[in-house]
Amino acid sequence: MLIKCPECGNDVSDLAAACPKCGCPVSAVVSSADGEIIKLKVDERVFTPFKPEMIVSVNDVQVWRGNTSQVAEIRLKEKTKVKVTINKIPVATKNAFFEGEIDPAMGKSYILKPVRKTFNMLQLRPYPANL
Repeated sequence: MLIKCPECGNDVSDLAAACPKCGCPVSAVVSSADGEIIKLKVDERVFTPFKPEMIVSVNDVQVWRGNTSQVAEIRLKEKTKVKVTINKIPVATKNAFFEGEIDPAMGKSYILKPVRKTFNMLQLRPYPANL
């Protein structure tokens, strides 16, 4: 079966270890392909009117890239390590992040809200939401 590479969008066999075009490992995408769809969205008030880049990684493999005005959809089978990084913020904060585990059994959609700022980093936390 062919799947889309999360990095470059190239069609890749689900049997491949990495995308032949860009080398991105696709194992995290294949292993979670039949899981639950989880939606992630950043609280719109945090970055308005800006729309900085947002990257979502599952088990250290990038699976989604867009901007903070979009809803990221990823698939998870079980409680899994997820990292959300927000780059290129045109304000004083260098970037923002969430890194932790998300469990599909606890909810299917989350809004990411700021919880604290440390060393020019804005830490985000997921809260259950209807997206």
